[in-house]
Amino acid sequence: MKKKLAVFFPGRRYGVDCPLLYYAESICREKGYDTLLMHYSEYRDKKDMITIEENIRQTLSYVRGRIKEKDLASYDEILFVSKSLGTVSAGWLADALEKEKRVKPGTIRHIFMTPLEQTFPYMRKENCIVISGELDRYLERKKLKKFCKKHEVLWYCFPDVGHSMEHEKIKDTLKTMKKIMKIVENYV
Repeated sequence: MKKKLAVFFPGRRYGVDCPLLYYAESICREKGYDTLLMHYSEYRDKKDMITIEENIRQTLSYVRGRIKEKDLASYDEILFVSKSLGTVSAGWLADALEKEKRVKPGTIRHIFMTPLEQTFPYMRKENCIVISGELDRYLERKKLKKFCKKHEVLWYCFPDVGHSMEHEKIKDTLKTMKKIMKIVENYV
């Protein structure tokens, strides 16, 4: 049996205990993945006092330290599931681990949820899917669509939702959440 690891990277205001990451983790556990949750809440608490760029630098330092806990070479498959700011950290860390030869190229796959533009250098057709809302104010839909089309990245765009992937009505949010989790389940 293959040994698998799923690592979860929260957003600036979206923790690993929030629905997108919480349910994705449950799916991964059901499918036999070991899981590692990144908790950089101390950086989230300071979010209004620092820039996104500074927040990214702080989280990169944190994730670098946390990943040292794992013997990554012992895993056959590694999945990074990330949201917003976490997509930058996940992409950067995957590249760093490959460059350092801590993982074989192609071992790490990604689910990038509501990525930021800073995530673009890490989005490749062979290793990821992208999930976002058409009303996301942090990354223009047209810009993400153009990038994904040009680089043949599989992109799922949900109507009438923004960066939080929520609708005004909870029943609509639950329908969208169910669709997203089906995508996650099929990718995992």
